[in-house]
Amino acid sequence: MGFPNRINSVILIGFTIFFSCNINQDKKIVSNDIELASDTIKFNKLGFNDTLYSFVFLRNKTENIVKIIRIENACGCTSGFLNDSIIRPNDSLKVNIRYVPKYSNDKGKVLKFLSIRLDNESIPFKNIILKGEITN
Repeated sequence: MGFPNRINSVILIGFTIFFSCNINQDKKIVSNDIELASDTIKFNKLGFNDTLYSFVFLRNKTENIVKIIRIENACGCTSGFLNDSIIRPNDSLKVNIRYVPKYSNDKGKVLKFLSIRLDNESIPFKNIILKGEITN
């Protein structure tokens, strides 16, 4: 086997590996493939000693299973709860949310955030915003 034939063989093997790897990869998930029915929870007025209970739905519009790793909060006053951490393809999962103003001594207009961490590099998280006013 001559030198030009070896180069041709190496190039042919390289193309074969490249195209076989690309064909077998899952479709890349983009931001619109995982969506929140609503990313903002608005409340008019909430008493300082009251507790807000709400929820949002997280929809998986892909053909792959998406796993929720955790729900992160910025303070101890907001929290999110799940019945399951797996969102099956073309299905939704309910994320329950609780906000307790007295845990952070909030008064007046407030803006709070929760992040839902996902097991996906393309969409590592989805944010939920709580917005409203705390009264005495």
